[in-house]
Amino acid sequence: MIRIAIADDESRIRLGLAKMIEHSHIPHKITGTYSDGEEALKDMKVNIADVLITDIKMPVIGGLQLIEELKQFNESLKFIVLSGFRDFDYAKTAIRLGVEDYLLKPINQEELYRLLDKANRERESDREGGDQPKGEAEGRVVTLIKKYIEEEYRKDISLSELAEKVYLNPQYVSQLFKAQTGQTITDYLLQVRIEKAKEIMKYNLELKVYEVGELVGYQDPVYFNRLFKKITGVTPKEYRDKA
Repeated sequence: MIRIAIADDESRIRLGLAKMIEHSHIPHKITGTYSDGEEALKDMKVNIADVLITDIKMPVIGGLQLIEELKQFNESLKFIVLSGFRDFDYAKTAIRLGVEDYLLKPINQEELYRLLDKANRERESDREGGDQPKGEAEGRVVTLIKKYIEEEYRKDISLSELAEKVYLNPQYVSQLFKAQTGQTITDYLLQVRIEKAKEIMKYNLELKVYEVGELVGYQDPVYFNRLFKKITGVTPKEYRDKA
């Protein structure tokens, strides 16, 4: 059974597509219908689909940005871009994002069925069968959070900022990260910063300890010393002397 999601800000288009798909010969399940890209992005990170039919022009987050964001979470997700705009720039961007199927309004039912049948056949070829577990999508959320922390560890990173990056509720992000890693986000940020500090001290002997602390996001040298000792068991100076 192929799982299909629909994103279009026009309710008649969403309902019309859903009705067409219901009459399709392809075994399917409609996992969600969305009125804007932001709504689709939030839900589809948890409710996994095999195919997304998306309009290009939508409020908040457009179809092309939605595709770009979702590809980071579900590499096997296939896209059918729906648009009433015969605009080469849109098509060019869609092709760059790896979208092969472009459906113009008004929607031709037979063309829609052809594209869904093609997506289903490709899905059967690409995957060994079975549903992609929910945990796989959650794992991608955690991976993105880790990647962001590892790149921006010098900044004051808030939970709300991280939640905004992955378009999820802050409380859910916090619980998910702890469940997946066994660590709080705060502890992971601390771990990354201390590892970076150790690396800096190893290869930059001329830097003062307080300068190392500033480089990894700690402006207070006393606080940096205390955290460093808490994690490593030694002060930054003792670590440097041993190194």
